[in-house]
Amino acid sequence: MSPIPSLAKIGVNMESYWGAGGSPALVFPVESWNLTGPFEQVLDNAKRGVVAKDFNAYQGIGRSEGSFDGEVFPDLIGYVLKGLFGSLSTAGTVAPYTHTFTFSGSPPSLAITEDNVVRQHQGQGMMVSEFGMTLNPTEGALMYSASFVGKQLGTVLYTFPTDVQASTPFFLGWQGSVALGGTYFPIIEADLSFSREVALHYQLQNSQFAGTVYVDAPEVTGSFSIDYTAGSEYDRYRLHQQGSVNIYYILDANRTLTLELGSVDFGDGPAELDKSGASITLGYTWRGLYVPGLAGPGRAILVCNTPTF
Repeated sequence: MSPIPSLAKIGVNMESYWGAGGSPALVFPVESWNLTGPFEQVLDNAKRGVVAKDFNAYQGIGRSEGSFDGEVFPDLIGYVLKGLFGSLSTAGTVAPYTHTFTFSGSPPSLAITEDNVVRQHQGQGMMVSEFGMTLNPTEGALMYSASFVGKQLGTVLYTFPTDVQASTPFFLGWQGSVALGGTYFPIIEADLSFSREVALHYQLQNSQFAGTVYVDAPEVTGSFSIDYTAGSEYDRYRLHQQGSVNIYYILDANRTLTLELGSVDFGDGPAELDKSGASITLGYTWRGLYVPGLAGPGRAILVCNTPTF
């Protein structure tokens, strides 16, 4: 008999070095996930004077890939943000703690462990390649998605923590606000995406798995949709305007999330007027630009009850 899907779970931990693996530090609540360990296939298809194309198949180099998505839990999302940004400074000696995430050239890796009830798989050396958020007050929870590329997928047998985060709250969609240049920006819906290349370098060391990993600089893009009420709103695109954008989410005094994009260019794609509904809406496609004071295109400030990630 197949196991009950609800009994499956994901655990994460920050690795001490790339590919170290290790026991899950916590059960990580997610809506869905995917964890695989693909290998290249090497075919022998040298011509031999017979009516056949393939004569043998060999297993080539391997890696691990994964993704998961779910609600943004302020006391947990810091694990993903640390893997995305790389640099973390923490203020406070008692809860709540203020964590500031900024970009660095060598972000840490995670071990992602799947217990699918039949067996446990672990993606080791998992580096964040993509991170996205959907901001919509009508969608219930604030949602995110993350994708990873790693060294290898192995089978493990660990004891998961007993705490399943049953009482840990998450942000709701309506608990957010956005400021453009310090002024309230009435966004209806928004998408935010961080992406970068994760390059696995394989070495001649008699191993199917990569010996080193490198991450490229992040690309920050997204879209905003607002009610179209003034011609100056379209001019943000027409006149190629730029400005700082801050996204705020407040669950309570001890749990907040701020995403600071120091310079957003509104000319990344055509501004579009949608006249199909009860009101006219204006859609922007934007791109985040480098800001020296943020050491990159943006940073995140997380206030929560978790002392360290």
